[in-house]
Amino acid sequence: MTQIDTGATQPTMEKAPPIRALDETMPKAHRIVRKAAFGGLVGAVPAGVGFGIATATGSRRGGIIAGAAAAAAMIAARWQLQRWFTDEPLYRVDANVGELEIRSYDARVEARTEVETDDFDEALGEGFERLFRYVRGHNQKHEKLAMTVPVTAVRSIDGYRISFVMPPDHPLYSLPPPRDMRVELLTIPEQRIAAMCFSGRHHGGLVARQEAEMVRQVLESGLDTTGEPMFAGYDPPSTLGFLRRNEIWMELV
Repeated sequence: MTQIDTGATQPTMEKAPPIRALDETMPKAHRIVRKAAFGGLVGAVPAGVGFGIATATGSRRGGIIAGAAAAAAMIAARWQLQRWFTDEPLYRVDANVGELEIRSYDARVEARTEVETDDFDEALGEGFERLFRYVRGHNQKHEKLAMTVPVTAVRSIDGYRISFVMPPDHPLYSLPPPRDMRVELLTIPEQRIAAMCFSGRHHGGLVARQEAEMVRQVLESGLDTTGEPMFAGYDPPSTLGFLRRNEIWMELV
């Protein structure tokens, strides 16, 4: 693991972007509100659209078709924005430094696996399959666990380390032991993370460019980090590229 120390290598560095303090955010509370709001809208919006069309046109059939179309559109939106309704680790946004978001994460539990390949796409695919099998019941209790986000990938000595965050209501001792010996469970202590967001369908080339940009911004901002840049993906493969939330993380010292 390496530490980036900018003080000695860039004495003529321009003044770092100002740090802007922010209020705490509560991702879990936001998801609860979204789920409740969407649940109410799924029934109300199609009914309202159908009634409005039927009243305006005098056609009950037209109202039924319009209501069904509105319901289908809302289901499609729910499908494309699945991450809005999926648990992720709680964090507090401490500040913005230029384009970077500085976050403080609570301790969390992860399932992780090492994939011995230098190919990012191959590693992410293989690692995801191992971990997905674990949460879908390939464990010693045959217990199914809820999917959470993000899925992370970071370079390791032999290839890539792929990780799933475990559901927040499952401490380490409560999780079923993996049947695949390549999967391990561990607690990640509290962390401060610099995060940079980007969209698009992630692949090795795009992630490598975003990691290089992340390192550049970290250096220019004068932040002390440890370890390698880490990719964090929040969306399933079915999500359109421009709607995807991808991030690069670097742990702060």
